[in-house]
Amino acid sequence: MAKKYDVIIVGAGPAGFMAARTAGENGLDVALLDKKKDITSFNRSCAQTLVSMTEPYMGNLVVLNSRDNRISLSPGGFSLKYDGPHTNMYAWSFYAPSGHPVRLGVAAESRKIGDLARIGVAIDKEILFQNLLDEVKAVSVDVFPGIQVEKVTPTAEGVIIEGSGQSFEGTYCIAADGVNSGIAEMLEMNDDRYYWCNLNVISHYMSGVDTDPNTVITSSGYLDDGKVLFFMAPRAFEGEFNVQILSIDPRVNLKKAMEHFLTQGFTGEWFKNAKKLRSMSAICSCYDPIEEPFKDNVLVISDAASTQEIENIGALMCGWKAGSTVSAAVRERNLKLRPQAMSQYVNWWKESFCNAYDHEAYMKNWILTFVLTKPEKMSYAFGLLDAPLPANFNPYTAGKIMGAKMATLTPVIAQERPDIWHELVRLRWPLKEVYGEVTDVSKPIFDIPGLIPKARPKAKVGREAWVKSFGRFLKEKK
Repeated sequence: MAKKYDVIIVGAGPAGFMAARTAGENGLDVALLDKKKDITSFNRSCAQTLVSMTEPYMGNLVVLNSRDNRISLSPGGFSLKYDGPHTNMYAWSFYAPSGHPVRLGVAAESRKIGDLARIGVAIDKEILFQNLLDEVKAVSVDVFPGIQVEKVTPTAEGVIIEGSGQSFEGTYCIAADGVNSGIAEMLEMNDDRYYWCNLNVISHYMSGVDTDPNTVITSSGYLDDGKVLFFMAPRAFEGEFNVQILSIDPRVNLKKAMEHFLTQGFTGEWFKNAKKLRSMSAICSCYDPIEEPFKDNVLVISDAASTQEIENIGALMCGWKAGSTVSAAVRERNLKLRPQAMSQYVNWWKESFCNAYDHEAYMKNWILTFVLTKPEKMSYAFGLLDAPLPANFNPYTAGKIMGAKMATLTPVIAQERPDIWHELVRLRWPLKEVYGEVTDVSKPIFDIPGLIPKARPKAKVGREAWVKSFGRFLKEKK
């Protein structure tokens, strides 16, 4: 007779590994499934960073404890082993097309302070995964690599997961299958989410790049076939960088865009002696968050339930919380207690993520090239920001820091460049309208082969939203 597990966890990323370790530590019978045959390999574009090290993220502060090779989160109260290399990040610079940087922090100054001043850390996720795999095996988790989940069937007593010719039965399932979650789609948990677009990415690991070793760099590109974002961050390994091209427009030729940034303009100067070490890509579906992530004995967590990606820190927190929640839920069942663990997780998810962050603000990370129609106009606006702003590496707050400073310059822009001011009005348009064309030509993808996305109605932007948006902008102008 096939073994019945207390919980089946689908997806061996930071969230899935952490959920498996936590549930295993609590004595549960745990199965961890992943589609990769080599469960610790990492083969998709990702910055591989720990963000937001100077402020709480989802209510927790992260610490990289180099003395004991641990990553810890407080007051969450958990830690995990990481014995790989790391590189400190001290600043984040946003470059205008002209080459003028808007600086969130100054690396040269923060290096003098050291670890306390770092805004983020680059790690190696393959080493992190190996550390986590060792930990889940140490708590008797059954690990099944090479399982492509194809079907999820809720039952009266739990759930059955089928894939790659095998069947697994569990009391609960934790879906940690990432931004393109097939489980969320199969359970119709995406039906009430607004789908924005896909984030399309290509990346290179590179050495020999002539730039500051501790600064994250972002810039924007206006290309013939669309708009792109250039992103570069240090890797965990000394002298290496993670270079990415991102676009939410599927019509953009990302390889052509990468070649542009590597060979032309001020960025091209950085790569004259650079060498490509490895190339990867990724496509990430972008939705509004799932606000009710528990259905039919399946708990959908982390990237699978978030806007786009919840960051490695958020994934670890979701995994720890989900593993603890399922442990409590199994205990409640066994003792015939009133079930409340799952509702407590849902409340935590809403309070810590859904309600704690402005998810449209996150989607605005790509908005400037959709608002300012020419590179010269962006260069003018960025050129007004000379003094360094507070150091920050949080995708939910960095844009707000820049936006707040830019808002103080609105009178100057209106007087000197009314043409730019009129375009900046679009920052206060309903975002669904700004991205409408991109949404129309995009469609979500899923990690389950053959799963076809459902037709989704176009966004309707009401008159009230327009009036409210424009009114806010006029108020700021005054």
